[in-house]
Amino acid sequence: MIKRGSLIFEGSYGNKTVKFLSPVNGIVKSINADVIGKKITNPYKDWGVQIISKDSPENGDFFLPGVRH
Repeated sequence: MIKRGSLIFEGSYGNKTVKFLSPVNGIVKSINADVIGKKITNPYKDWGVQIISKDSPENGDFFLPGVRH
């Protein structure tokens, strides 16, 4: 279980380290292994985790920050 506001992962973007906080309470469904250890080229395309949450508008669908449905 992950809580809203908790750190879910960190990434490098340019010269900076970017901390990604969970926007919702939920359970991590999957992790994108393709971004582990790599620089983030597009923080809105290179997703890190999928979170299942009752807080999402669809009440339980996967939450992918930066991805438009």
